[in-house]
Amino acid sequence: MHAILMKLSRLSKSILRLLRTAIPGVTDPMLYIGMLFSMFAWHVEDHYLYSINYHHCGASKTWYGIPGKAAPDFEKVVREHVYDHEILSGEGETAAFDILLGKTTMFPPNILLHHHVPVYRAIQKPGEFVITFPRAYHSGFSHGFNCGEAVNFAVGEWFPLGAIASQRYALLKRIPLLPYEELLCKEAALLDHEFSTSSYKDLTTSTGDTHIQHCMKVPFVQLMRLQHCVRWSLMKMGARTHYKADIDATVLCSICKRDCYVAHVMCNCRVDAICLCHEEEIRKCPCSHDRAVFVRKDIIELETLSKKFEEENGIVDAVKKQMSCGSSTHSYFNRINHNAEYFPYCKIHIDTPPEVHSISEDADDSDCEVFRVKRRSGITPERRHTEDSTITTFTGNQCTWRPFAIYILFSCG
Repeated sequence: MHAILMKLSRLSKSILRLLRTAIPGVTDPMLYIGMLFSMFAWHVEDHYLYSINYHHCGASKTWYGIPGKAAPDFEKVVREHVYDHEILSGEGETAAFDILLGKTTMFPPNILLHHHVPVYRAIQKPGEFVITFPRAYHSGFSHGFNCGEAVNFAVGEWFPLGAIASQRYALLKRIPLLPYEELLCKEAALLDHEFSTSSYKDLTTSTGDTHIQHCMKVPFVQLMRLQHCVRWSLMKMGARTHYKADIDATVLCSICKRDCYVAHVMCNCRVDAICLCHEEEIRKCPCSHDRAVFVRKDIIELETLSKKFEEENGIVDAVKKQMSCGSSTHSYFNRINHNAEYFPYCKIHIDTPPEVHSISEDADDSDCEVFRVKRRSGITPERRHTEDSTITTFTGNQCTWRPFAIYILFSCG
């Protein structure tokens, strides 16, 4: 089973196969040793990923979980009936989420039931799997000594929830574990490339595949429309646009810590880059012509792909629906979009690279990618190549192997 979990993140339909580095516990499984009443606190997976947990041997585990659609109600109950106001670091919906990310909160499930939040229970025995779905809070405890192994994974349906998670991390100014924009853009480009072959067209006619593609295309088009709109507005304010010096380097926003894969802004007011989601900060900046917007060298190809996706039924309507009820950045987009001078994907002049580079040339790839494993303290980033075929062997002499069963728990629906 260890070998299966090791390969899971690199399967052909796994989104995590696109990561340039391995993340212990996310792309590579971690082993967990439990004892009597040792517990795992209420939490959701990083970036609202799926998780799969295999019970190798030992005593059983009790799991409690809620459906992903009940996550807002869960957080409301925790905020109002579990945490004292002095514990909460802020106000609003993200206050409880911030503390829950620490994975240190445990309370009896009857509190949730009392406030009409659905809770489900499962007993996991040796040889059995438990799968949790995006945004599905879960917790549990061991009945005695045991050994389990878990890893995360993601498929195309994850992108809309991944966008929500990235937005919440940005509001909390938390360094992301995954480069969401990078994964989204790479998956969109690969889908277009594969779909251009006749053999792939024959494999993507099912309703399920169509739904998965829709879940990826809508946030991709939304991202490309939003970044183009903001870049056009900055151009009108006097900003110059340049290509990034190193398109493989990861740039983090100095305000919200969001990863800036497509574009970022530099000016004299700040030493570090900021992303395009900070309308208020950008408008207050007096730099004007001294402001520079850096974009990927394949920005035209990405926007062309976005326009291609927009030709499909339902994509534009879904994007507009998302924009109408989104963040302040989406409100800014809607205002610009109604400007008579603006139309989507209009030409924005890109200058030759300036003397000031978009990132430090002294930084290598490994330094730029450290943020992806930073939240798991004490773990050194490991470069992972897709051509690697070596898998660490797992000695199971001391474990009793049994026919496995799968519990699919805590889904979004």
